[in-house]
Amino acid sequence: MAAIACLTACIILVFFGITGDFVLRFFGIGLPAFQLAGGFIFFVYALQMLRLIPGGLKTTLSFTLSFILQSGSFV
Repeated sequence: MAAIACLTACIILVFFGITGDFVLRFFGIGLPAFQLAGGFIFFVYALQMLRLIPGGLKTTLSFTLSFILQSGSFV
């Protein structure tokens, strides 16, 4: 099972290593913007580890809809 996981990860890594630049150019994303977004994601994870921002908040669809309807921001 571990060999299959390693092989799958290797295939995905090689695939995106070859096609990643094309995908970024196709969507018009520059490398600095991609690096900035990655840094922001790591920063958010670090804050969650330090418990400075709550993580794992999940709501039900009914709660989300009732909040949207009560706040009046359903535009």
